[in-house]
Amino acid sequence: MTCVSDIPENTGKDGEKMQVEYSCSLKDDENYRWNLFVTFVYTDDRSLATDGSSMLEKLMPSAVNQERNAGYGGIVPEYMGTIVPGREHTVLKDDETFDVYGLLVDYNPETFKVNNLADDGGFDVTKTGTYTVTYEMSYFLYPDYTWYVASKVNVVERDSLEPGIYLTSSESTLMFRKNADSHYSGYGDLVKLESPDDIVTITCIDPDYEVAFSSSSEQVTGDLCKLTDREDGTKDLTVSAPEGLTEAVILSMYRPGYEAAKIFTGGGWADGDRFNIEEFAVDQLSDADMEHLEDTVLGKIDEDDEEYMEIAASWTTVESKNISGRVTTGAANTTNNSWVSGRVGGCNTGTAQVSEKRDTIDAWITEKGYDIDSKDLTNSNISCSSGHDYLGLWPNSSYNATFQCYIQKNGDDYRLRITCSLHPGSDSHGNYQGFYGSKTYSSLTNGARLRVYKRFAYPEFMDINPNKYGYLRTTFAIYPASAYNTTTKIIDTTVTPAGTIVLNEKEEDTVYGDSDILDPGTYYVVETRRITGCAQNMDIYGPVVITESDSGVVKLHEKVNNADYASMASNNWIYNYPMYFNGKLLTKTDDSGLPVEGAIYKVEYSIEASADTFSPIRTWYFKTDANGVLSYDHAHYVPSFSFNGKNYKSDAIIENTSKTTAMLPFGFVRMTEIMPPSDIYDIDPNTYTVELAAQKDAAGAYTIRKLAVKGNIPTSVDKMRYWKLTVEKASKASSEVLELDSYSLSGATFGVFSDQACTQRVQLYSDEKLTVKVADNVFRTDDAGKTPTYYLKAGSGSAVYYVKELTAPKGHQLVTDPVPVTVSMPADALKLKTASFTEGYSEPYDFTELDALVEKLSMYGNPVQGVVFKVCYYDDSSANAARLKKTWYLVSDEHGKIYMDQEHLYDKDASMKSDSFYTDPSSKKVILPVGGYVTMQEVKTPAQYQIDDTVHGFVTKKQKVTVKRLHNDMTPGKIRIKKYDKTGAKPLAGVEFELKFVKAAQKDTALADAYSRLLKEGETKILTTDKNGESAFDNLDQGTYEITEVKTVSGQTLLKDKITVKLPITMTKEEAEQYGNVDFTSAKEDTGYTDKWFFYDCLYEITNEPQFLLPQTGGSGVWKYGAIGFAVMLLAGGILIFGRKKKNPAV
Repeated sequence: MTCVSDIPENTGKDGEKMQVEYSCSLKDDENYRWNLFVTFVYTDDRSLATDGSSMLEKLMPSAVNQERNAGYGGIVPEYMGTIVPGREHTVLKDDETFDVYGLLVDYNPETFKVNNLADDGGFDVTKTGTYTVTYEMSYFLYPDYTWYVASKVNVVERDSLEPGIYLTSSESTLMFRKNADSHYSGYGDLVKLESPDDIVTITCIDPDYEVAFSSSSEQVTGDLCKLTDREDGTKDLTVSAPEGLTEAVILSMYRPGYEAAKIFTGGGWADGDRFNIEEFAVDQLSDADMEHLEDTVLGKIDEDDEEYMEIAASWTTVESKNISGRVTTGAANTTNNSWVSGRVGGCNTGTAQVSEKRDTIDAWITEKGYDIDSKDLTNSNISCSSGHDYLGLWPNSSYNATFQCYIQKNGDDYRLRITCSLHPGSDSHGNYQGFYGSKTYSSLTNGARLRVYKRFAYPEFMDINPNKYGYLRTTFAIYPASAYNTTTKIIDTTVTPAGTIVLNEKEEDTVYGDSDILDPGTYYVVETRRITGCAQNMDIYGPVVITESDSGVVKLHEKVNNADYASMASNNWIYNYPMYFNGKLLTKTDDSGLPVEGAIYKVEYSIEASADTFSPIRTWYFKTDANGVLSYDHAHYVPSFSFNGKNYKSDAIIENTSKTTAMLPFGFVRMTEIMPPSDIYDIDPNTYTVELAAQKDAAGAYTIRKLAVKGNIPTSVDKMRYWKLTVEKASKASSEVLELDSYSLSGATFGVFSDQACTQRVQLYSDEKLTVKVADNVFRTDDAGKTPTYYLKAGSGSAVYYVKELTAPKGHQLVTDPVPVTVSMPADALKLKTASFTEGYSEPYDFTELDALVEKLSMYGNPVQGVVFKVCYYDDSSANAARLKKTWYLVSDEHGKIYMDQEHLYDKDASMKSDSFYTDPSSKKVILPVGGYVTMQEVKTPAQYQIDDTVHGFVTKKQKVTVKRLHNDMTPGKIRIKKYDKTGAKPLAGVEFELKFVKAAQKDTALADAYSRLLKEGETKILTTDKNGESAFDNLDQGTYEITEVKTVSGQTLLKDKITVKLPITMTKEEAEQYGNVDFTSAKEDTGYTDKWFFYDCLYEITNEPQFLLPQTGGSGVWKYGAIGFAVMLLAGGILIFGRKKKNPAV
């Protein structure tokens, strides 16, 4: 099937028809064809439509069109959901009173409504820039048909504006227009007045309003603004601007004493009371009458009778009654030129005097079981419904008429509708036209009125500052239960309230108000208007249940538990609590930023603040706390005090009725420091003034009861007259000495004096407030030689302080010279100074001065060279092995002395490794730290001396070491004689041998030690052989000896030659080992010296012939050296014998 007709682009009117031709054929046989004609009927009821474009569902009704916005610049789109551009607005940066919810859109408020703010575009009044703010709009008759208006809001700095006067409005209900402009401006606009000839027309959505002005500059005040009332309710404004303005002046108009309860502008949706004609009577009107009715009476509805029927369809008449009344006319407003008497004046409007029948109508309503507020029964208008401007009613006359009264019901809602039709018959003036009028009264109910009792919590606030606290002019909205979310505990304010309570009749601090009559049901009550100077009441009262039996007036507190609500007291009144201030006014610090406690300020309160208008109402004195906070409260309040010979007394503090909380109303506070906390502070000469302003919550509403300091809380600074000092100390000792227990930089104490003689002590403090004195009033060093930082009170000008060491640390000597510290005020206030006991004032320390540690002598008093001592230093008072710090191996020199220096270090044995010496950094000399313990032990001597392994020790002190003189005994020798017969096998007993000490190896000196030897030089000793043929000379001094046989046994011959022996006998190991059988057990090796072996034990074996047969040279004999075990000589026969060794060599 193919459409062959041309379908027009335009739409048709309701009921018009359009025929469309289609060409059809069979799928199986295209040659079988026919034409089909289809008739389409246009309808304005979309529910009846069976076809339409893809945009059908978004198509606006014809009533929602641009003509309905005539005289305004807003665009009415053709389709729902369309976004259209809106107005462009300009506001000042940081204007805390501005809110995008209050912006005006350029639409007729009698016809269109702003539903809500769809997108705020990230608006931030604290940041300059251009923001796009989008609102949802609707037509008053069709609230579900919506579109979006995107307005632009420019946030600008005031300094960016050209000099001149800029007009704005602080109320969204108050609008204005320059005569040269085509549209109204207002809230969120800045309109520059170009010349004094500019006349501004001001209008307001309320018929009764006042206008006042506030200015951003003292050059332009409200006195320069002239207002002229006009008959149409508008006002003309002219501004006498001064010449030579150099800045942008913002002139803001406002309504004194008024505070808007609703944010969005625009009319409500149609509810029936805007129609002057009964819905069922529409069909009785001719087309001409209908057009005239829409244009002249309704003024905004351009719909046919079906659409009117849709509006009225939900209302059902349950009772009706005709009541006789009258209609009055006013002055002539038309010419009845068709009357027979000629051209006379006529009137085409009239007033139905419903108020005259209040009692009758009220009685009928009560009879039928309903209630209405009779005060609501006001007069209604009638007008000519036949469409002509002649043959009107007689001017200033009265006509009898009938009032048709209808009680109507729509679900749970009731209303009273009164219509009046008037068509006087013909008289001498001719035929009259038809007149008609109607009015709907929505206060009809079959329930009761709800009463709210209201009270201002602190009425004295109104007396103190009447400009900031208003009387109890407020409004309560009564919402049906469907508007309350039981989960979120929030009222949906888009739901139409079921009633209101308005309290605006009396300028008192206690009032009550009644609602319209409420039908039986469940309600929730909220206060919708914020009383000036009070926080918004956020309580939601409910559920409030109006029963079928309720009538007359029921009281809110009888329906709810008043204990459940913060605003409702036990006396059943709902209180409006005024905004008040208490808390932090100022922060007090010193010039280092630390809080200052104890400063007293004079605090003055005024309701105005400028150079000329600050007039203190009260004066108090408050003191800063430990956090440096100056607060308006009881805790900081100072009733009275004295300072510098003057007495000060505070006024009574402003507080709540129960005197438990200090409370300041709106206003200004001026603060001046009167008394510093102590004489270490210079008083702050500045005066600080702050404004106490209201605070908004996160949603931008005034729900916060506490006032706050507007802007930044000021900081008052007292310059301090103190300075800080620390002491640092150094030692002349090396770091490794300081590591010893006997030394430390810790524990030194210092005092500060104001005179060089150090007789006038200065007090030290541990806190910057100079309140905590330092214990003992001294600086005390730590292990690093540092002290804490302390605080000292300073005077004025310059002064020199002297820091003196009072106690030296361990191991150190006292520094006697004080360190000067110069302080210049105020330059050095709060600054840190350091008294350095370092270079030039370093700490002298104690040490043991050294000479020779040991003087080593032989027992004869002769110096012994080469004796090695092991010297140990312990960091203790005894030889505690765990505290051994250093070990040295020192060797005696040719004078027998041992010194602690490099020259006396023994380095010929790798096992004897020495540590480094302790040295004095200044003199580079070797020292011994005091407080330690030194041990000295002989560990090596030349072979001819006996080792004295005695451990000598001493505690190191601050004194010179005394040389310790030590003697070494010479190793004693031994000569043994064994006498045999000539066979060498038989010992001979009774043979006498004489031993003579010919020459000593060393001679005694004056320093000789006590010793004992067998023989002295030149002495002799005779011994007789025993049965074994043996005799021994022991404990022999080192030197040369002669052995002489002086008596023998019978049959034996005396040895005639003397045998000479030199003790000890020395030879190298190689020499000794030539004999092959040498035993070194009892010999001493002279290691590190001569590197020879020293033999002290000699065995002399002598054999004789039975007869003296040998020459004078003596008989045969053999002698041995100690354990050498070799034959040296055979005197008889001259034979040398080798390899002879005894099984038990002499020792």
